[in-house]
Amino acid sequence: MSLYLIKLRKCGWVLLTIGIIDVGIMIYCIVNKISYSSSFNIFAIIAGVYLIRGNLKAARLTSFFAAFLFSGFTGFLLILPFLLPLDLLTVYAKLHSIYVLLYAVLMPLILYMLMWIYKKLTSPDVIDAMKAAGINISSFWRNPKSGFWVGSGVVVLILIVSLIPFYGEARERAKQKASLEVGPNYKLHISSFNVSYVGGNKYIHATITAYNASAIKNITVDWQE
Repeated sequence: MSLYLIKLRKCGWVLLTIGIIDVGIMIYCIVNKISYSSSFNIFAIIAGVYLIRGNLKAARLTSFFAAFLFSGFTGFLLILPFLLPLDLLTVYAKLHSIYVLLYAVLMPLILYMLMWIYKKLTSPDVIDAMKAAGINISSFWRNPKSGFWVGSGVVVLILIVSLIPFYGEARERAKQKASLEVGPNYKLHISSFNVSYVGGNKYIHATITAYNASAIKNITVDWQE
């Protein structure tokens, strides 16, 4: 068996196993009405199956997205203090210490796995096999290394958008509406803010995180202008 096939199949079995476990966790959370989101599950299963079969196109795509997710997750961790108030992060860590500890353990493992997969699927023998098969990896969007740039670009875009005060007056109004529901003993942070136009009418929908030293609440407000 060719060395590149061995590497593809190793990565494939790892992704397939992770995908199956992730789907199982997702089903458990749905049944028990627990909030859960993941970037893997069914996508990891599909990628794993194709890699086990030795598909070089799947290897190119998987290495690209491994680079994308690695830079995206790493960048998000770096900008998190700019996206959320430090005191909110502190309260969340206090109230959900188990989840924070689990996240602190799993994230390094996920980052290691992504880099391991990227290195395996971009090793010289795999790259040579791709070139021999006529797979284009020279253009930007087809080069696995570009995943790092795209992931970093998404992180920078998120940071820029979060720092620009779009719809300042509407955001303040959203906070005022949330304050009426929770009272004056909570600090307020806008978690999400959406403006849509339907039939010439302007609709505002926002989710406000209200928090103090002992509680965190998510308040949804919406109105038409």
